[in-house]
Amino acid sequence: SLGLVGSEMCIRDSCVDTLVEYDNKGVMREGLATKWEWDADTLTWTFTLREGITFPDGTPLTGTVAAQALRDAMAPDSHYAQRLGGVRSVAAGEGTVTVTLSTPNGALPVLLDIPIALGDGDRPLGTGPYVLTEEATGETVLTARSGWWQGRSLPFQTIHLASVGQADDLISSFDAGDITLLDADLTGTNSLGY
Repeated sequence: SLGLVGSEMCIRDSCVDTLVEYDNKGVMREGLATKWEWDADTLTWTFTLREGITFPDGTPLTGTVAAQALRDAMAPDSHYAQRLGGVRSVAAGEGTVTVTLSTPNGALPVLLDIPIALGDGDRPLGTGPYVLTEEATGETVLTARSGWWQGRSLPFQTIHLASVGQADDLISSFDAGDITLLDADLTGTNSLGY
């Protein structure tokens, strides 16, 4: 089982994709963005989105959706707020997202392994390999998504989630092996989440 606090874990790890990804050696590669360009004169990064990507409900990935997801990530209470502290604004284009900085940052793409989700709240949709669903029994699970754009085989068709609300319970469940995922933003100052 994986620990679940709201749906935050799902959003960051299984249900959504990001503009850039990292391979198992930590090398950055294309994700939802196929290329990115820096303009030093305007302090802007422009990311070109991959075509043909949809959310589980059929909604296409657009510049508007991606820009709003980045704006949400900039919110003071967001897991990614500190990482995006140097961003002045985010604008949508036709198949693009433009990020304007307050100071130059030639390494901004390295920081953009941020979830691109449709909507907000407890269960926003993502373009990732799993969909957060509730079974007839009331159990919350991650279900493998058919038609995932990356088409890679997935290790599990269903991942069962455990809802744990108290910090002591989270630590105890992690120590006991009932929860096997530790979530941490290594670029932030937030405390670890189990």
